[in-house]
Amino acid sequence: MEEDRRNQQATTQQETRIERKDAMKILVIDDKMEELGNAYSAVRAMGWGMAIRCDVSLEAGYERRQSWIKAIDDVDGVVTDLMWKDREDHGEKPMGLLVVAHALSRGKPVVICTNCGEYAKGGHDEAVNFILAGYLNYVKHEEKAAFDVEEHKDWGRAMKLLARRMEHSKKPEEGA
Repeated sequence: MEEDRRNQQATTQQETRIERKDAMKILVIDDKMEELGNAYSAVRAMGWGMAIRCDVSLEAGYERRQSWIKAIDDVDGVVTDLMWKDREDHGEKPMGLLVVAHALSRGKPVVICTNCGEYAKGGHDEAVNFILAGYLNYVKHEEKAAFDVEEHKDWGRAMKLLARRMEHSKKPEEGA
């Protein structure tokens, strides 16, 4: 009898986790439609319920590019590109750091998904080196770096890093 009760309780907890996973909303931010499509596919591959895509390209217009600011409050996690143009007359800047700061201020798990090395253009390497060299290592949560960086623009890996972040950020009563 006691064993049946424990099995039923374990099944209920597992079903609750599955329901939560299916209902999860992930915000993905990039300035290239192809990358947003790849990010969407990675979210679906994780079994998460919804990918909210935010196009931050100049062609999207100011309002759409800024939509991530409000969207962060309604999502379970964020994966963002690092570099994009904020104005036509400027080169790419590490605008993703603004997303990271805002997400962290709202208590949301966040991962940067960008290209480094031979595939990178502009200041990607410089910006990522700035992050990884420890300048932002002072931003910590529970003695760990507050966010992750996926350096090869692998959205699948970025989503796995986000899943780990979300698992660690759960409150004790959520993880029971």
